[in-house]
Amino acid sequence: MTLSETHLTLATNGVDGTAADSTKTSVVGHFGGDFTDTFGADSGAITALNPTPVAYSLSITGFNGVTRVDSGLIDSQTGTHDLMFLSGNTITGYVGNTNTVAFTITVNPANGDVTFTENRAVVQAQDGRLVDGE
Repeated sequence: MTLSETHLTLATNGVDGTAADSTKTSVVGHFGGDFTDTFGADSGAITALNPTPVAYSLSITGFNGVTRVDSGLIDSQTGTHDLMFLSGNTITGYVGNTNTVAFTITVNPANGDVTFTENRAVVQAQDGRLVDGE
């Protein structure tokens, strides 16, 4: 999954990218087909006790359900680390401890589709050094 910061807009990023277009700030990856379901004696049949035999989810290593976790990404405008929080099927990356959303990652539990939406630019590593990206 790849997004370009060139499409970020004033509304979410504070400044327009060089080709601002909010319709190009999200991308969907179809990951359900990357997994093979192997059912044992309980089978994969949908029943009252097993209404969703296969369900996809997201997790954050070190997330305790309360405290945001450092994503390793740095907001280009503020120099602040983007911190992640998991709620239901969505990981939201916030600019530090603010309520400014840097990105979201959402999974469809039924088919494994993952949607990544970038709202803010991040500092990126290039050739071992950090640079503001586009």
